[in-house]
Amino acid sequence: MRLTFGLLVVVGRGCGRSDEFRICPASVSRLFRADKPRSQALVSGGHEDELMMAFNVVVWLVAAAWYVHSLQFALVTSAMMKSFHVDPQTATASQLAAQAVLIVIVASLWSVSDRRALLSLLASWDVHRQFLFTSLCFAIASWATCAALVGSSIGLTYIVKALEPLFALALLVIIDGHVPTTAALGAVCLAVLGCVITVASSFEVHLGSLVLAAASNLFQQLRNVYGKHMLGGHALPEALLGLSQTQRTLTLQLFWSLQGTVLLLLIAPLLNWAMQHLNGISMAALEMASATNDEPEPAPFDTWAWLHHDPTTRMRFTWAATHFAMYQLAAVIMLVAVTPLFHSLLNSLKRGIMIFGSTFLLGLDLSTRQSTGILLTLLGVYGYARAQAPPNVPQGKDTKASTDSNPASKPSTTLPGPGPSRSSSHANGNSTAAKHQGGDAPLASPFVVTVLLVSCLAGIYAQTTLSS
Repeated sequence: MRLTFGLLVVVGRGCGRSDEFRICPASVSRLFRADKPRSQALVSGGHEDELMMAFNVVVWLVAAAWYVHSLQFALVTSAMMKSFHVDPQTATASQLAAQAVLIVIVASLWSVSDRRALLSLLASWDVHRQFLFTSLCFAIASWATCAALVGSSIGLTYIVKALEPLFALALLVIIDGHVPTTAALGAVCLAVLGCVITVASSFEVHLGSLVLAAASNLFQQLRNVYGKHMLGGHALPEALLGLSQTQRTLTLQLFWSLQGTVLLLLIAPLLNWAMQHLNGISMAALEMASATNDEPEPAPFDTWAWLHHDPTTRMRFTWAATHFAMYQLAAVIMLVAVTPLFHSLLNSLKRGIMIFGSTFLLGLDLSTRQSTGILLTLLGVYGYARAQAPPNVPQGKDTKASTDSNPASKPSTTLPGPGPSRSSSHANGNSTAAKHQGGDAPLASPFVVTVLLVSCLAGIYAQTTLSS
């Protein structure tokens, strides 16, 4: 236990000094210092690294909120769908709707002009069309996760979910043409192996859970890759270019949740048919819940079914939806700060940290298998972060030669950000995007980070109250 905790600290310091936490659209060291250039935000001399680490702590707080809300969401959702026989469509629709309500509440605190700009975006069909694909990916990924958790093969579900970095790696190679170095690839494989060892448990192979978990991985990473393009200013509607990074992130989530809710309602009959009649998926979700409780047929889809339950069940629904909205918000903030591949590695690490945290809080000991898996995952994440860190080039030496030998480093040729490079001719037409991709845009406002942390404490208190 002590060795695992010590490595957590070492990996945190190592990742904090790597380049993964200092990439577009804003330097993590200036998370809340968007009004000052880097030369003013950082002090000179030997204190620069310490100040960088101090601001990196803020991002680690966001990551911690992401992890805590994910743990609470998994606990409450599992209890809902197994104890109260809630179908995954109802659970997912309520989660997406709650996320939309949360974003609207946060958006109500904006200025009048910003609220009018948001309303104009919501009224634009062209903007809705540009977000449609990522919203569909988000809705299907969320539904597939809930549906897979209803099946009896929970161990297999989490093992397949542990392979998430491999899905992200494949999509980045196919879509962006990004091929990692050998060291980075080895670190990814090590982290995946560690996560699989950590979550591995006794399970029965059910094709339904396998397909649903794999679908969740695929569509979630599609959302992340294309969402990263939008968050970085690529393929983003011009109306969003004038917003701050925090408002842009919240606006994207609002579109994803609103469109995802509508799409989920539209394709609900298709999802019900697939889960009830296809041979591969019939062992998961609704039929498993009905077979376990000796019910002849699963309950029909009803978005408002949770309103007919007792107050305790409704409270669990409310908290599950709140945790879903919060951990998605934290996850998207982290997606702004890191690449989709490193984001998936952090998501894999999240599973090990959740197991470590639960055993630590309950006063239990980690098994040898769990300790080994967590350590391998930590080493994989640390190795990838260090492999992606740029080499230290002495100031004033061979600067011109390195610039000439690396065409990508010429500022007049391409714009920074994920995805295919854009020529300088596009840069002239998207000067506002370049402005908000640079160091002048904070990743998140202090208010949003405070909401994440306070809701973590409220969720822990509510979970303790409901359990008692």
